[in-house]
Amino acid sequence: MAYAIKSGRHRENLASPARNGRYWLLTLNCRLSTLNCEGTHLPEAVQIIECPRDAWQGLAEIIPTETKVEYLLHLTAAGFKNIDAVSFVSPKQVKQMADSEEVMKEFTRRLPPGTQPPEIIGIVVNEQGMERALATPGVTTIGYPYSISAYFRRANANMSRDESRVLVEKLRRATKDS
Repeated sequence: MAYAIKSGRHRENLASPARNGRYWLLTLNCRLSTLNCEGTHLPEAVQIIECPRDAWQGLAEIIPTETKVEYLLHLTAAGFKNIDAVSFVSPKQVKQMADSEEVMKEFTRRLPPGTQPPEIIGIVVNEQGMERALATPGVTTIGYPYSISAYFRRANANMSRDESRVLVEKLRRATKDS
């Protein structure tokens, strides 16, 4: 089990390996009001996940594909091993992420020879996104933002709890088979 600290939130990552090395990642987000480590058993390792996607998708001005690729290359050169880089969502809803396939194509093409590619997380909220992510070279982990909040689930993915659970099962099967 890996723990990631991201933007003041705690994410518990439930990752399951697939045959070709891809992972599916179910993230359960919950706000931390305080962090009291006294007397708490801490995990052996803390996994830091850099998440430019989260910042990019909230910006109104579209960032050029080239700029995103350069940024990911710089993160990799700086030693980041886990990058939440792209999302495969409706380009109508999140215009900033419409170029996710092109970003990954250029990133993998321009990765310097001998450089260990980082884990690249691609976020999906539906089956179409899952199919796009699975078809995109360089995406090694698929993330689905499952929430226990009915409001967040509906606002983010337009799904009920049961619909989300069905999609999570499809993600599990698809990544196991790919």
